Amino acid sequence: RTDFSNSTKLLRNMQGVAKENRTARFRCCLLGFHKGKTIFSEGTLEGEIAESFKGDSGFGYDPIFLIPEYGLHLAEMKKEDKVEDNLVRGCQSQVWLKATEKNGKVYFEADSDAIISKGICALLVKVFNGQPALEIVKNNLSFIDEIGLKEHLSPNRSNGLVAMVKKIKAYALVYSTT
Repeated sequence: RTDFSNSTKLLRNMQGVAKENRTARFRCCLLGFHKGKTIFSEGTLEGEIAESFKGDSGFGYDPIFLIPEYGLHLAEMKKEDKVEDNLVRGCQSQVWLKATEKNGKVYFEADSDAIISKGICALLVKVFNGQPALEIVKNNLSFIDEIGLKEHLSPNRSNGLVAMVKKIKAYALVYSTT
């Protein structure tokens, strides 16, 4: 089975299902052990199963997972946003991060060609999306150390995480001075 065939089957089975009964949740869980303690962190993204495919990036159910508050499917990071300027340098896989500012708050879109990096992107976007630029700049990101995330990633993935955070903070710094 492929992601496409699974998504097609789901859409077929949900034909005629009312919008209020199409709720969905993307869940990313991280479990680690740090200094003898079990550490668990979870991020969720609420959405709904759309009625059709949209977008050509991502994997799995991304093309049919709609985030109503943004009016976008998870697979909709546009190809034109997957450009050199949005590429995060220092990641083992390809990671794109785009930021926009609206009413003093910074909004992020991110995507990756690898599932682990995509999960890290989802976690970081969940934490920082819609925050004031200055708060992002000042955030010490202690939660990353508290959950032991870097320690449970390969050295290359850990470097990628640091690179993603640096790019998020760089975007926020630019928006905090405008």
